[in-house]
Amino acid sequence: MATHKRSTNGHKNGNGRHGRFDPGLVLAQAQQVTTSANEIAVVAGEVSDGAEQQLRSLNDATMNLGSMTASLKESAANAESIAAATEELVSGITEMAASIDQVSAGATQVATAIAQNSAAIQQTSASIAAVSATARDMAASADNVTTAVTEMSASIRAVSRDAEGALQAVSAACTHMGCIVHWNEAERTWDCPCHGGRFTADGRRFNGPPAKDLEIIRDPTPRNGID
Repeated sequence: MATHKRSTNGHKNGNGRHGRFDPGLVLAQAQQVTTSANEIAVVAGEVSDGAEQQLRSLNDATMNLGSMTASLKESAANAESIAAATEELVSGITEMAASIDQVSAGATQVATAIAQNSAAIQQTSASIAAVSATARDMAASADNVTTAVTEMSASIRAVSRDAEGALQAVSAACTHMGCIVHWNEAERTWDCPCHGGRFTADGRRFNGPPAKDLEIIRDPTPRNGID
């Protein structure tokens, strides 16, 4: 009786530390732990070699739960061993959760870096768009200047006198690229200084890249050429 009383007191002391032992509850908890461990293993994937080792430990601990449950039926004293193994299992799960948190934090940092790079790319794109708009404006201005220069060139008259002293006027704008032709007194021709086009005194093209004659001006008022 004294021995039985000490065993009972020991069991009560154990219950004071760990609570009333329920084998069915332990089995249910073991199944829940196994399900949770498998789900965590799927989520963790290839986190690290250490995580894989922890998963193997979890599997080993889960397999041992059956033997531990049978031992619980024989002696309530084994409850402390089961509790210790459960604590180790929880510790392993906690460590794995910490590892997953670290991976999640790393993924967050990567996402932040990607967002920053995306913002920088958008700013660069906006800058490129602004430069492109400026280039278009400059091109439009250049076209306007070219048009104005062409109009000015077309308004300039190249005037010379023929052998009889009569004035003859042609447009001073070369029909090739619009450059202003110069009078060649020695050969009595209109010569383009830009690309070598040459015209007779009355504007007929006879050499160089121009494809057309100079335009004949009906009003031979001198504005460019010889008097």
